[in-house]
Amino acid sequence: MATYYLNADSGNDTTGDGSSGSPWLTMLLTEPKLLDGDTVILQDSTATYAFANDSITKTIDIIGESYGGAIFDAGAVADQKWQMSSGKTINVENVFFTNGYFMTNYSGWFGGSGAATLNLTNCRFYGSEIAISRAAIIFLGNGAGFTISLDRVLIFDNEWTGSGSGLFTSNDSASTEMVINNSVIHYNGTTGNEGTAFLGNTNGVVNAVFTNSIFRNSQAVTVAINVDGTEEANHCCFSGSFSSVPTGTGNITSDPLFVDETNGNYNLSPSSPCIGTGTLV
Repeated sequence: MATYYLNADSGNDTTGDGSSGSPWLTMLLTEPKLLDGDTVILQDSTATYAFANDSITKTIDIIGESYGGAIFDAGAVADQKWQMSSGKTINVENVFFTNGYFMTNYSGWFGGSGAATLNLTNCRFYGSEIAISRAAIIFLGNGAGFTISLDRVLIFDNEWTGSGSGLFTSNDSASTEMVINNSVIHYNGTTGNEGTAFLGNTNGVVNAVFTNSIFRNSQAVTVAINVDGTEEANHCCFSGSFSSVPTGTGNITSDPLFVDETNGNYNLSPSSPCIGTGTLV
């Protein structure tokens, strides 16, 4: 198991060797050099990392050097996606994703083929457009069952220009297993571009468990938490207009009182009703 480095400012895919002092530039040209179990460190960079269509065929870790120091920017180019291979696992930590444009069925930042696993920790997804009903921020899989977990993930400032589109979508003949912990999902699309669903128009079934997470809808439309499988929410906040809210224990519906959600500060203010209502996971 090896560790390799990328740098959006000084990396070079031709002359670099992937070391911390001579990093590569892009995931597109790095991925073929990796083996199962390898780690890619995204060094803090002033420039954003280019995001392009790629097949992730290995089990790998992709880790930002610090929170906010590594941002993947898809440049609003249509349907850029990392397609995961069946049986492989991607662990992504401390990475931001922005400026995606998803206009084809089953497109999104990530896609899975078969029983792939995606673990997202301390990540942000913002500033993207979902332009068709079966596109989403994350496409959950196609085939033999997909597993996804989110922990300390923030999703906000996305636009939905496709009718019925959601944050996630699936074309999976088997069930997708989803766990969301300690995360914030904010539906704040502009007027006429609001999100209306958690799961977009889909052929799949998602079994979901939400814990210690805040679902905030500041739009004028109702958002359906429609996973079409089993669902459970414990110690969560569903603030705003939602339908099909999962049952569970310790849930509230109050305004979470973020410090400044308009400007992307999702820390809780001292008077937030969410403080002290969570549980250890």
